[in-house]
Amino acid sequence: MLAGCSDEEQTGTTKPYAQAEAKPGADVKVTAARANWDTGYFEAEIVSALLRELGYEVTPPAEREMSPDVFYPAVASRLVDFWANGWFPLHEAKLKTALPTRGIVGDLAGPVGRIVPDGALLGYLVDKPAADQHSIVSMSDLKRPEVAALFDRDANGKADLIGCSRGWVCAKFIDEQIEAQGWLVEQVQGDYATLFDDIVARVKQGQPVLYATWTPSYMVAELVPGKDVTWLQAPSPAGVDTKVAGVEGCASDPCETGFVASSIRIVANNEFLKQNPAAGRLLELVKINPRDIFDQNLKMRRGENTAADIERHAIQWIEANKAEVDRWLGEARSATTSN
Repeated sequence: MLAGCSDEEQTGTTKPYAQAEAKPGADVKVTAARANWDTGYFEAEIVSALLRELGYEVTPPAEREMSPDVFYPAVASRLVDFWANGWFPLHEAKLKTALPTRGIVGDLAGPVGRIVPDGALLGYLVDKPAADQHSIVSMSDLKRPEVAALFDRDANGKADLIGCSRGWVCAKFIDEQIEAQGWLVEQVQGDYATLFDDIVARVKQGQPVLYATWTPSYMVAELVPGKDVTWLQAPSPAGVDTKVAGVEGCASDPCETGFVASSIRIVANNEFLKQNPAAGRLLELVKINPRDIFDQNLKMRRGENTAADIERHAIQWIEANKAEVDRWLGEARSATTSN
């Protein structure tokens, strides 16, 4: 199908669908947001591009980059309409937040579909030399002062764990685990991408590291579990099973990561979904192979990290998955006619 010349001239990319297609979102403005972790930019850009194929005027997600603490009240208040970066069940607590005069977040907005069904892992890692030399297989080993001392950068008797940034749900969860389990650990927070650069440098210098990370992401390509680092076991929260089989580079199999395996989900305002059935149906259908996210993250890590680069990655992904995307768009257009 022919791409519109004006789009190609403006962006340098070829749009994968003809402008003659039905546009149920014509003249409807949509405010997109994205998470303030770079491994989620790709999903946000793909979903925004697909909504534009339905005619919606979608703001660039980069204009509203948010932590979960900011996003969930914003989407409930319809300051934004959606993002593609919900982690569930990790973010369930955010849906229970009460907003003054507005009510409960989960009554006003919620998750839609599953971009990555049960394919997102969070957990703790150490450099492999330290794990092997000191028999570190579990976060519970951080109760041993001599093990905690290996990762104690400020000599206060506690291991420094490079953790999640402030405003991320995992940051609060990690602090709760540290307190509940009695680990001799303190969470170090800041810009995660910058802190991860320091982790990589320390590993290359043969220095010990202790950190939390997730997948799909470039982090597990930069420091490969089983080769450079080791996933540690961590006790599951009460009443929850966090064991995952076949986690490469884990100290044991199945690997008890301490975090429930998550689905990456779009989260949208309920009123927006009600008013826009075509958009709602599309958001239910979008799925991205974790390997595709992993590969795109590596491109960003290796320098293709501008807004134009990420937009190009999204368009290329849409073109490469055209048959499936056409089916999603067709179902979305049908949802408009049936409502």
